[in-house]
Amino acid sequence: MEVGNGRSTRFWEDNWLQGGPLKVVFPRLFSISDQQGSMIGDCGFWDGLEWIWNFQWRRELFQWELELVNQFHEQLRHVKLSAGRDDKVVWKFDSKGVFSTKSVMHVLQMESLSDEITSYSFTSAWRRELFQWELELVHQLHEWLRPVKLSDGKEDTLVWKFDSKGIFSTKSVLQVLQSETLSDEITSYSFTSSVWRGMVPPRIELFGWFVLIGRVNTKERLSRLGVIRLNDTLCVLCKREIESVEHLFLLCEFTWQVWCRWLRTFGEVWSMPGTIRELFERWTGRHKRKQEQKKWLPGFFAVIWNIWVERNARIFQNQETVVDCVLRKTLLSYNEWTESVSLGG
Repeated sequence: MEVGNGRSTRFWEDNWLQGGPLKVVFPRLFSISDQQGSMIGDCGFWDGLEWIWNFQWRRELFQWELELVNQFHEQLRHVKLSAGRDDKVVWKFDSKGVFSTKSVMHVLQMESLSDEITSYSFTSAWRRELFQWELELVHQLHEWLRPVKLSDGKEDTLVWKFDSKGIFSTKSVLQVLQSETLSDEITSYSFTSSVWRGMVPPRIELFGWFVLIGRVNTKERLSRLGVIRLNDTLCVLCKREIESVEHLFLLCEFTWQVWCRWLRTFGEVWSMPGTIRELFERWTGRHKRKQEQKKWLPGFFAVIWNIWVERNARIFQNQETVVDCVLRKTLLSYNEWTESVSLGG
């Protein structure tokens, strides 16, 4: 099955993913799903050009079931729906997707030959007898191991799978991020080349990147993915609005006070933009000279990073500070990054 808009393929029951129907791969989740019999297109919604999965369960999930949900989302991560294309049945053993007797015979011959030449069975030893729900995990483990083919005459080697020669490079990482994470619409924005300039540590660049494309795990995003409850989405900084990317990093009253005080530190005057992306594009276009950009651009990353740190401190450590404290930490980050000779760590 080749999925287009997901309107004629059943999410749980049809065989549209490698490994078999999802009700077989994740029987526990299927048993508590409130969307049995639903089409793929009814298990999510379009957020602009991005497809968002939205699953409904009959009850609150147990802790060990959340681990299954994580594996479940990981399996769906690379699924790309196409709103303008219908689902269609294809024969996966033919390059054109067309069934033929010849292709069936070819598959049977290859399967038989593979079994004779590469017959190898995995054996597992466990410290204790497994619980029923653990047997389901073992089933998934064996499903993932099924395509593995060992070669007795060849040693293991470490390769970087995103390069044709198997060699790691920063360039290949950037290409993977752009191709796997982003749509053509997103990569067309001018901020794409403005983020990766080595002016702040790589992990801060990556964080800023995810903020700009809306992939940071805010409460609003986590609720859409079914990770947290819908009634637990309130921003911990202002305690008034839903914690979305735009709200947390721009529109929140607490955050905007940080932005305003930071800009006053540089003697700048600013009007509030509509989105964080618009703010960044204005920010990068403020100064054209390279030397001025080296002083100006790290400020953007310093603010959003310390807003995120403050947000996490309130959620996970129950520690709360005021705007002036966040501003001081922002300044410390800025000074550290702009004075560093090398930002490789």
